[in-house]
Amino acid sequence: MLIENKENLGFGRANNLGFKSSIGEYVFLLNSDAYLIDNSSIPKMIQYLEQHQNVGIVGPNFIKENGSKAYAYGNLLKIRKVLSDIGLFTISNKNIDNYATYKVSDSLMPKEVGYLAAAGIIIKRSVIEKLGLFDPKFFLYFEDMELGWRYKKYGYKSIILPKATIVHLGGESTTEKSEYLQKLIVESKSYYLKKTLNVFQYHFLKIVDLSYISIKYFNRKLKLFLKN
Repeated sequence: MLIENKENLGFGRANNLGFKSSIGEYVFLLNSDAYLIDNSSIPKMIQYLEQHQNVGIVGPNFIKENGSKAYAYGNLLKIRKVLSDIGLFTISNKNIDNYATYKVSDSLMPKEVGYLAAAGIIIKRSVIEKLGLFDPKFFLYFEDMELGWRYKKYGYKSIILPKATIVHLGGESTTEKSEYLQKLIVESKSYYLKKTLNVFQYHFLKIVDLSYISIKYFNRKLKLFLKN
C-alpha cells in the first residue's frame, strides 16, 4: 500500500499515518534509506518479542553499505550530558560511554538500551495501542529517543539484537546540514528535555543555555573589537 502525503509531515507523523493502515501483531518500521540483506533478521526480531513480555521494541545491528557499523542506539539524554556539551560539566573517560546518545552495536548478546535508532525497528502492536507511536510534536530528530523514554517509563524495554542486521545508508533524507535542519535539532532537543525533565531542571537548563549563548556572543564581539 502506498500512502501519498500532500505535505512533508515529518518522520514521526508520517510513520504514525502508516501505522493506522497497518495490520498484524507486530509493526515493522523501515526507513527509505535502509534495506534488508537476509531472510533471518526479521524472524529473529519477532521471535525475541514473542519470548519477552516486557520488551516493547527491538532493533538490529545497523551497518553501512561497506559493512562498517552504523549508528544503532543510544543512551537517553541526561542533564549532565547537556551541561557537558556546553562545557559546564566534565564526564570522565570511564563514564562517557554511559552518556553517549549515538552508538553503534557493541555487544554480542541482546542488550537493553535507552532507545533504538528508528531506521528499522519492530514494535508490538499492543504496546503502540496502549502508549502510542511517535509524538507528533517532533518533526525530525529525538522522536525515537522520546519513544524509548516513554516506553521505559511504563515498563517496556528497548532491546538491541546484534545478530539481526539491516543496512542503513544514513542521512539520505538530510544530506545537507542546513540552518533549517540545525533549527529543527535545537527545537526537538528542547521539546524532548521539556517533556522528560522536571520543571526545575528544564528552566535551569534554559537559563544556563541562554547565559552560555550570551557569553559566546560577548566573546566573539570582544575578539572582533580587539582585532580592530
